[in-house]
Parts: sequence; structure tokens; C-alpha cells
Amino acid sequence: MKKAARVTGLKEKKQHGDQMFPVAIYDVFMDAGKVPVYLHWHEELEILFFTEGSTTFLIEGTELSLTAGDMLLVKPGALHGGHDKLTAPAAYRAILVRYEFLAGIGQDRIGRKYLEPLFAAKSGNYIHMPGWYRMHGQAAEAVKAVFSLFEEQGKGYELLVKARLFELFYSFYLLADENESGKGKDTFNMRSNGKIREIYDFVQENYQEKITVGQMARQVHFSEGYFCRFFKDNFHMSFMEYVNGVRLQQAEYLVTETDKSMEEIAGETGFSSSNYFAAAFRRAYGISPLKYRSEMIK
Repeated sequence: MKKAARVTGLKEKKQHGDQMFPVAIYDVFMDAGKVPVYLHWHEELEILFFTEGSTTFLIEGTELSLTAGDMLLVKPGALHGGHDKLTAPAAYRAILVRYEFLAGIGQDRIGRKYLEPLFAAKSGNYIHMPGWYRMHGQAAEAVKAVFSLFEEQGKGYELLVKARLFELFYSFYLLADENESGKGKDTFNMRSNGKIREIYDFVQENYQEKITVGQMARQVHFSEGYFCRFFKDNFHMSFMEYVNGVRLQQAEYLVTETDKSMEEIAGETGFSSSNYFAAAFRRAYGISPLKYRSEMIK
């Protein structure tokens, strides 16, 4: 099974699962004082099951207050994540899967009658399943089973994973069908949403380079003052805090998943020097990047 991550949320350029079995699972543990998940989007649909703590989550401009027990179905392509720092530790389990893996090849009854309406644009960008919903227990058991199947990887486990995913989506289908308010409607100003995506994409493509507030403001055709206010209102942090957060998340991945030196990592993630990188990493994670690497390898 995927090892637990402390933070996630970089632009999802990585492939979740593989082409023949496009399903991936993640256990995510988040420390107090950290932004839980930076805004991001990906082509896969995502199931989030919050198991500990509480957080504020943003999906295409709609703000949700989530606590342990809540589940979210986030549609493919929806911009989602958190922005406020956690006041206490939190955790969630995530399942990412390609829509085509469920819909199959061709237009069968399952695709046309159930999946297409569930994922239609007019049905919104997400479905929120609170812990009290009558099908929640069955949905939670399906999530638990998917994680267990991945961990054990017994013969033919892929068949059972797909079966459990259909069971999970059955619960969301009933919720959406029974309660229209369970569907997350688009309430965000489209112009603002377009600017947020433009900012997000620019940072993800250029975080390795020097980025300034003035440069970003010109990119979205705002004055510096208006851009700073706009960014603070929508991201709940300063622009440079966000940029450094993106850099640190990528650096954290390189620290734990590669054997690159700290100098190489600093250079690849936009930090001006390895000393500046080490100091920023220590502020964010509480320990030096080298010690963090040794702790995660244990």
C-alpha cells in the first residue's frame, strides 16, 4: 500500500495507478499548523474520506466545513483543496480512479443510466456525503475494503477493487438521487475562477524559477495592489507564502522519494540556496530535510 504522506497537493502531473489499472490509494496525515492540501486538479475522479480532525475545503470556489466521517466525491477536473492552516492534526483516505475505468468501453446501461448523470456538468463539481447519511456505513466499508485489497494484493484483487468501487459509487448515486442539495453546485464567479486557475497553472509551471508578485499580477492583468487583495481573499495567504508552500511540497517529495542532494533539490524547486531551502524546510516540517529523509526511510 502507498506509504502515508504528511502533505499532498502539488499539480497532479503524476499518474495515479497505471494505464491497465488506473486506481490509486493514499493515506494522508496532516500536522497542525499546516495547510492541508493546496488547490489542485487532476483528470481522475477522487473519493475523500476524512477520518480525523476537521478542515475547510474549497471546491471551485464553494467552501465546505468537513469533519471526521465526511466523504467527498470530487469530479474530474474540479479545482479543489484547502487554504486555512489546520488548528489540530487531521487525516483522510483518498481513492483516485479514471472515469473510463468505471464506464468501460462503449455505451452500456451502467454508463448511460447511472454514471453519465452522476458526472454530468449540470450536477455540479462534487457530492458531499455526511456521516449521518443512511448509506454512509456501506460506503465506509467499501473504502476500507479497497484499502485492504490493495494492501494484500491477493490473486484477482483488481476484480474485487472494481466491484467495491461500484458499491461505493452506488452510495453516492443514491445520495445524489435522493437529495438534490447533496450535489455541489457551481456558485463561484466564473471570471474569478478563471483567474484562480490561471494563477495556479502559472505557479505550477514556473515554481522552479524566480516568481514575483509584480510578475504574477501582470500575468493576470491586475495591479499589484488589487492582485494581493484578490489572492488573499481567495487563498487566505499571501502570494509568496503560496509559492513557497508549493516549492516545499515538491521538495518534500524529492527528499523522501529520491537520493538527490539538498543542493540539487533546492535548485530544482526554486530556492535561491541550499541554506535558504534548509531553513524554510525546518520552519515547515520542524526538522532538517536530511533528518526528515532518514525518519521517513525508517
